[in-house]
Amino acid sequence: MSLPMLKNIGFSILFILLLVSCQDDFERLKRNDWNPEMAIPLIDSRFDVYRVFKKTNDSGSVETGDDRVISLVYSGEIFRISGQELFSIPDVEFDLTIAQGELPFIGTGMSLKQLDFGQGILQVHIEHNSTEDVLISLNMPRTSKNGVPFQKVFRVNYSGSSVTVFDTIFDLAQYKSDLTGSSGQGSNMMNINYSSTGVTSGQPAPMNTFKVDFNNLAFNYLGGYLGKIDLGDFSDSLGMIAFENFRTGGIKFEEPKIIITTENGFGIPCLMSFNEFSGTRSGVTTKLTGDLVDKGMIVEAAKDTLNNAVSIENINDENSNLTDFLFSPPNALKFDIDLKANPANDTTAYNFVSSKSELIGNIDIELPLVGRLNSVAFEHTFDFSAEDFEDTRNATFKIWTKNFFPLGIYIQLYFLNENEDALDSLVVNGGTIFREAQVDENGFSVIPSIEESYIVMGESRFTRMVESTSKMRFKAILSSKASRFRPIRIRDDNYFEIKLGVIARINEKL
Repeated sequence: MSLPMLKNIGFSILFILLLVSCQDDFERLKRNDWNPEMAIPLIDSRFDVYRVFKKTNDSGSVETGDDRVISLVYSGEIFRISGQELFSIPDVEFDLTIAQGELPFIGTGMSLKQLDFGQGILQVHIEHNSTEDVLISLNMPRTSKNGVPFQKVFRVNYSGSSVTVFDTIFDLAQYKSDLTGSSGQGSNMMNINYSSTGVTSGQPAPMNTFKVDFNNLAFNYLGGYLGKIDLGDFSDSLGMIAFENFRTGGIKFEEPKIIITTENGFGIPCLMSFNEFSGTRSGVTTKLTGDLVDKGMIVEAAKDTLNNAVSIENINDENSNLTDFLFSPPNALKFDIDLKANPANDTTAYNFVSSKSELIGNIDIELPLVGRLNSVAFEHTFDFSAEDFEDTRNATFKIWTKNFFPLGIYIQLYFLNENEDALDSLVVNGGTIFREAQVDENGFSVIPSIEESYIVMGESRFTRMVESTSKMRFKAILSSKASRFRPIRIRDDNYFEIKLGVIARINEKL
């Protein structure tokens, strides 16, 4: 899981990549007005905004606002922690022949006042040397199910030997234990006791051994002070592939935004600290700084088990260096987050967690395609086949464009050998292949720009190119005259069309 300028750049990059790689509907270029001796169509395509911006990764999407301005939105989950994996109830054993009544139940750093069992077994092991059957009553008066306190009455039959051994188990699922003790103010106190009476004599029958073992425990609910807990380090990255091919230049976004959202199903406040929040591009790393990144984010505790507490923090130009951070748009964001529960260590606080509780963190980057460009350049290399140009002596490249985007693109095409060394360029003196559309005072395109141009390649250049070229490198510089005076805006009705073809003259011997 806010980046307006980024959208302008993303559009342009993807547009160029699609431009140089697309070769569909070739037949539409074969028209009478070409008058070729041999016409070789290369590109004939129309690209609307959605066709361009669907070229994102799984974390990215394209959204349209009320003003029809396009936004690039990247979203990712930072962490997800469940109550069951964070908290566990250890096995506890009591020897009731030594002590009964209120006994310390748990010693894991938690001060529990309420424990609702999701599952659990109470194992009972008895040894006695009475010569008659014995009636046992096992009670936990502060542990109940459906409002009825735990009480189990069972009979231990005399085995005929000097020592009678008896074992049994009871299911603890769905029982709820009040662990506050008789004072109602304590914690971790389990009230448990038993009595044993001879069936025939009606007299007390002392037990040599009476042990109870709470094991295989899982909770539905824990209440009390659950301790100061290090929830761990969470590292991840979020790819922003729209900028992978940028080489130079920068973008000044008007309204970039990074939103950090947490949903806390725990009744425990947490502190989320950023050990790192950085962006990388071409091996260069930049750091995001600001109040939230430097000081961390308080994650509010849930008030009850039915409703998660939602905490939202916005990182923007007012509280960070976000615009400068995005000026050279990163290919990926990297973050390393440290989470701590109960950071204030207030032992008087009442925390809770249920078996369904989760703590979830998400990041959303919103980049409305609104902003200013500063000579953003990128490159793309692709294979080139000269088979269609065999037996020709020169060629004229014809380019036709119709542009309804508020961006102009200066391009150059280089012919490369197999080692990717530049042999020649298509456009000798550079130039705008297509200009930006005319824009209104709000930066929206209003009139498309239509251009047609021809580039002639002489016989010697053409022959050398055909014989030696195995790849072509496409280089583009994105710019907008309008963006010097006001932010430009990419809208959902923007599009461009491009047709590129070659008129090749056949050798005379043919």
